Amino acid sequence: MVAHGQGFGEIPVYLTYPELLERPAQSEIVTLECVGNGVAGEAIGTAEWEGVSLKTLLDEAGVSSQAYDVVFRAADGYSDSFTVEQAMAGNVLVAHTMNGV
Repeated sequence: MVAHGQGFGEIPVYLTYPELLERPAQSEIVTLECVGNGVAGEAIGTAEWEGVSLKTLLDEAGVSSQAYDVVFRAADGYSDSFTVEQAMAGNVLVAHTMNGV
């Protein structure tokens, strides 16, 4: 994970997966639905997710009050975003564990 760029302070945060696992974690039981799920589709499920608060990481990176989006990019090319306001709500996780695995 790298947190830096426009809208952030001068504090880039670089975390490897093992370093992420060493951080204090919290858990949330959440129901997620695939963005491509059709009406009454089966691509939906509930799981217990454990991870690090995104708010904590953004605070550490020095997110600016002028920032408006948090963008995520996956290794397979998928990307998505949501507002900084949503990211700072405190219930968003950078998850590393699902249902204990």
